[in-house]
Amino acid sequence: KLIRNISFTIKLRIDMDNIVIATDLQPETENALLRALQLSEEHSAKLYILHVASCMLENINETTSIEDWSKDIIQALIKKYPAHKKVVYEISIVRGGRIQDQIDKFSRERDADLVIMGADRSTINAPEVVRTKVEHVLWQGDYPVLAVFYRYKTAI
Repeated sequence: KLIRNISFTIKLRIDMDNIVIATDLQPETENALLRALQLSEEHSAKLYILHVASCMLENINETTSIEDWSKDIIQALIKKYPAHKKVVYEISIVRGGRIQDQIDKFSRERDADLVIMGADRSTINAPEVVRTKVEHVLWQGDYPVLAVFYRYKTAI
């Protein structure tokens, strides 16, 4: 008998109109923002960038609010991506509440086709009580969640 190895590639096209990325503004989450920008460009999707600021934080100084400071950081990160001008995006800063609840509410309000979050490998085998924000959002939402690891530039 003649056995052949047949290989083929199936390209799956998923229509995405609205992509949400939730960022904590840590330098490590830059990989997740880069992936969100790439996917938004590739799918011609609107990108909603969300940062949930702690209600405990005060303004940076008399003239700079946490919201303005957060938006400036996000804008600087976006400009690092060469094709950022092709991406339609909106930056939102919200305060208060449980972070995962805010992400879920925000994502549902924008009819998210995908939610992107940074993830830390160190919590993968952690006990259930140490659930990450990504896991909480996964359990709450009815939308796909892409977790981009901080250190390894890979995603699950």
